[in-house]
Amino acid sequence: MIWLLVIVASVLASELLMALPILSTIARVLRFARKAAHLVSSKRISDSWKERIVPVYALHIIRGSLMFLAMLLLVLTPFLAVGILGGLAAWSEMMLRPEVMAAICVISVGWILLRRKIGQRAARV
Repeated sequence: MIWLLVIVASVLASELLMALPILSTIARVLRFARKAAHLVSSKRISDSWKERIVPVYALHIIRGSLMFLAMLLLVLTPFLAVGILGGLAAWSEMMLRPEVMAAICVISVGWILLRRKIGQRAARV
């Protein structure tokens, strides 16, 4: 029964992972970080302009980082929900076992690959 809950939680977490714009959020944060690094290292840009723009870039980076954290926590909610329903202490202990972690990874990657393959076949038809 426990393994069924692990499978269900893994599939639900994988679905959330595919639905959320995690990669675009990371790309946006990296884009602003690169802009900030370029701005600070540029000798052609005045210090007064840097003082105005760097905090703007920093706010974008902070907002993106917080969004990324929120999305990761949302992806973990199926595991938390199953843990609350089945006894959090026992569930937490089980989640830390290496074979369970490995199973979650295999199930999640397998589910994502299966969904993509089904999506590609549906697009061809």
